[in-house]
Amino acid sequence: MEVLKDKYRTVNFESDNKILYSEWYKETEFMTVEEYKHAAFITPDLAKKYGADKILMNIVNFKFLVVPVVQDWINKNAVPKYLKFGVKKMAILLPTEIFSQVSVGQILNDAVDVAQEKIKYFDKEDESRKWLLSK
Repeated sequence: MEVLKDKYRTVNFESDNKILYSEWYKETEFMTVEEYKHAAFITPDLAKKYGADKILMNIVNFKFLVVPVVQDWINKNAVPKYLKFGVKKMAILLPTEIFSQVSVGQILNDAVDVAQEKIKYFDKEDESRKWLLSK
C-alpha cells in the first residue's frame, strides 16, 4: 500500500511482512539539505504509524550528495527515532558501484554504530529482503 509519494521517493507499506519500502528517485540530485533532512526525519514516523518493524530503503537511484555533517545529523536525529519506534532491522539497497567502494565505508559504519548493528547494506534486493525476514 502506497503511504507517501513525492518528487523524490515513493514509500509503500507491505503489511504481510511489516516492511516499509522506500524507493528514492534520481530527482534527488536536486534536493536541498532541508528536504533531505525532512524526508529522513519523517520516515520513522511512517514506520510507527503503520506498524512497520523493518525498513527497506532502495537508494539505487539516489543522487543527493550526503556530506558528513548531514550524515551526522541523520545519525543523531533520525536513526534513534527508528529504534525508539520499534524498527528491528533496516536494509539499505545501494547501487553496485557504491556498494563496492571502500570510500563510502566510514559514513555507513557510523550509521551502523548508531543503530547497534541493526542496519545492513546490500546490492541485491532479494538478499536484503531475505535478511529482513530472517530471525
